[in-house]
Order: sequence, then structure tokens, then C-alpha cells
Amino acid sequence: MDVASKKRTPERLWHIWLFFFEEKRFLYGFTAPSYHPLPSSPHRVFVGHDSIVEYHTGLTSEQFVSFKEKLSSGLFSTAVLDDGVPDVNIEIKFHQRCLQNTLGCSAVQVDTYYSMLLEEYDVSQEGVKHMMSHLWSANSFAVPENYMHRLGAFDVINLPEYSEDDQYIVDFRLPEKRDSSKLQQRNAYEIWRREDFSQDQHWAHTCLYSGDTPVSDTLHLLESGKQVLGPITVDEPFDRVEFRLFDKNGLLHHEDSTWMNQLSLDISVGHGTLEYTSPLIRRGTSVDTKKTATSLKHVHIRSRDMTNTVNMSTGQEFRKYCREMRERGKTLFQSPSPDRWFPKGVAGSLGALQHLKTLFEGHDVSKCWIVDPFFDARAAENLIPVIGVSTLELAIITNLRNVLAYRETGDSACEINPVSNLKKTLGSLKKIIHCHVTVKNIRAAPDSDEQVFHDRYVSLKKQDGNTFVYLLSNSLNAYAENYPFCMSLLSGPAAENVHDYIIKLENLTNPATGTVLHCDLNWSK
Repeated sequence: MDVASKKRTPERLWHIWLFFFEEKRFLYGFTAPSYHPLPSSPHRVFVGHDSIVEYHTGLTSEQFVSFKEKLSSGLFSTAVLDDGVPDVNIEIKFHQRCLQNTLGCSAVQVDTYYSMLLEEYDVSQEGVKHMMSHLWSANSFAVPENYMHRLGAFDVINLPEYSEDDQYIVDFRLPEKRDSSKLQQRNAYEIWRREDFSQDQHWAHTCLYSGDTPVSDTLHLLESGKQVLGPITVDEPFDRVEFRLFDKNGLLHHEDSTWMNQLSLDISVGHGTLEYTSPLIRRGTSVDTKKTATSLKHVHIRSRDMTNTVNMSTGQEFRKYCREMRERGKTLFQSPSPDRWFPKGVAGSLGALQHLKTLFEGHDVSKCWIVDPFFDARAAENLIPVIGVSTLELAIITNLRNVLAYRETGDSACEINPVSNLKKTLGSLKKIIHCHVTVKNIRAAPDSDEQVFHDRYVSLKKQDGNTFVYLLSNSLNAYAENYPFCMSLLSGPAAENVHDYIIKLENLTNPATGTVLHCDLNWSK
């Protein structure tokens, strides 16, 4: 078959793409065969940002044999490549062969050679996100959440020859609709194979769904010499298909396709744009803030969106009913939320304390952090002694300042220094503290009354390395004594950013300025 590109080489050549971070650290690479000519010299481009550099080069089939032999022996080396490509000699620590949808083809055999070097890169989480985003922008198959483990790896993508043909080898399709005025029922299908490809025997596995409900699961024998199988009628209309095609050696093609059931059109009436500059927006003049400030000051006045739907299949009322009942089922039977709310009063305070104790004493929790600017003597005596797990590490970071508190003692009041009082209380509790505790009181500078941080957090580190970060509504010196107490589990980038924030405070680094913080209490047991 003809290749889509007009240029075609006599043999398939191995195109190689290599990605580097800051021109020196290998980030990721892959190679795939093609009839398309190789670049005359290594092609070097910046991918979206100066820190990510891509090189495109390649090898003949004969040269690729020695390159692949080195990979198989445990060494990824660019020595065989043209001059101009950075020198790389990396030990391969693990090899995995898998099937993957990549480069416009499904069920492709991919050999991945892992160096597992990510931990050696001095790159922040933001830096890793930046690298993966730009890698994804250059390679649509490198979806970040699925490709993180391939940082520092090299992929050999064994594309089949037909991947470059103008016409693909197989097509799962609906029979031609005869009456265009009616909605298509989608209760029949055909399996078409390319003429040359249909000379061999194949097997096709089709799973049909209506929503999430399977309505048909069939294995078909596709006989040699027969180009089209079908139409095949099923009892129930379907809107999704999982289709797999096999030959005697295994899987050749896999697709998971969904048909559109409904088209929604959102319409709103525009009433012009107002430019408004508030005092806060006026302050956004720096390079980092100007874009956001400019966006905020343009107020687009419009009506609320009105939604109109166009149904493109039958059974819409039934589908709507199923969706509503499933949502009701989730509400009734889903796993309990990790978020908690405790009412004002003694019962609420005790409930909050009990919940924190349960979290800290979890069987797979190895370390906990409490970040609370008002964690004082009262908080310490209420919480720390009730934790019974002796192997737990508990790090408490507080920001008590040189503000004298007053404690009522009968008819008089005595002044107390909150830092000194916390230290004294911890000393008196030492014999009944069971876990490994570190308490740090941090300040911007010695004797500074500047507040270093404001929000309250609890972070739990599990034995598998995962962290769970909670945002607290109140400080632990009072729990729900004055106001209801709420704690909510954070997720995604917010949780990662907060945990990084906590670690910086623990390491006496001001997260806002990067300056060194002063610690006037560093108590441990």
C-alpha cells in the first residue's frame, strides 16, 4: 500500500526523538520505524520553553541493530548517533514490553527501557509538571498522569508497516442509514477489512454497551477472502463499542468508541463589556500578574446561559432516569467523605480530637505534621498524650509570638509568655508522651511579632509515601470551643503545594520569600 507521505525511502528507517532538560539532563526518548526520510543532520528545537530541548535524528535498520543490542545489554548510549546530539550513557535498570495505543496506531508493541533517574534530578514538583506538560505538547500519547514513570526512559515503538498506509486495515462501522429523516437506532453493525488484509483469517471481539450497561458480547470468526461481515443485528440499541481484532499471533487492533446521544447548545445574550479597575486589580502590574489583572478588569455582561438539546438517539427519557437514579445511589451508598464538621461546644471539640487521634493512629501512617500558628500549651496537653502509637513521628510547627497572654487565677491575672509556657508544658508531659514528637516555634526573626503563616493544616504521610493534607478551620488550642470546627481533605495540585509549603516551614524556610526563619523553640522527645 502507498504511504501517505509522497517521500518514501526503500527501507524503513528508525527515527529517534530525544528530549533534554536544560540541554544536559536526559528527560525521555523514543524511536519508531518509518519510510519517511531521516533529517540530514540532528534537528534541534525548543519545545514550548527554553528549558526543554528536542532532538530529532535517526538510524538505518543496520545501525539500529547495534543500538538495540546495547539497550538489551543494559546501556542506553547516544554514541552511535550523529554528532550534535548530547552524549548520554545511562544504565538501564528495568525493561518492560507492553501493548500501547501510540502514534495513531492501537495495540502497538512497545519496549520500554527504564533508567529510573527521576529521584536524581534536582527538580521541583512545578519543574516536573513543566517538563511533562511540554513533553505532552510534543507527543500526544505522553499524557502526564500515565507517563510520569517514563521520565528518564527510552521507548522502542514497533509500529507495524500498515500504520503508514492511506487506508487502515479494519473498520467497525454502522450500516448505511437508508432514511435520513429518522434517528439511527444503532442496533446493527458491520466489520470491514481491507481487501489485501482480508485474505487472512482473523477473529473479532465486540462488546456493545448502552450507557454503562453491556447489551452484547460476541466473538466473530472473520474468514479469509471475505471482506465484510454483517450487518449483524443486536436486540438493544448501543452507543459504545469495545472492538478487538486478533490474528493467530495475538492482538492487532483495539478501539473503544462512543457515539453521541445528545448535543447541547448553550446560548446567552451579550450586553457589552465594562472595564473596571479595582484597587487590587490596579496593583497587578508585574509580569506575573498583569495577564490576570487585565482579564479581571474586563467584565463581560451577559444573560445566564440557556441550554437547548438535540437528541441524536432514542431512549433519552430512560437514559435520564438511569443517570438520576445512579446519582441517588452514589449519595446513599458511596464511601464516607473524609471531610468532617463538628458543632460548637464540648461535644464538637471532643469529636474533633477523637477524629484527629484516629487519623494519626492509622495503621499505615508513618509521620504527621501539624501546622498551626496558635498551637500552644493547651493544644499540646489535649492532643499529644492521647496518641498511643509509639512509632509515629509527629512534627508540630507553630508561630507563637511575643504577645503576652493572661490567665485568670482567682481574683488576679498573671502574665504568661506563650512560648515559655508551651516549653514548660511539654516538659511536664514528657513522661506520658508515647510517639516521637518535634515542636518548632518559628519566627521571621528573633523577637519579631510578624506572623509567618496563617492557615492551619494537618498532613499525613503513609508508609507507601503518599501524603494526605487536610485544611482546618480553627486552631487546635480550642477546636470547636468558640466556633464550629471543620476539616477538609485537599486533593490534586493544591494538596501537593500545601505539603511542599509545610516542608519548607519545617526546614525553617519562609515559603513566601525563601529567607531563613528563626526557631526559638525546637523541642523533641
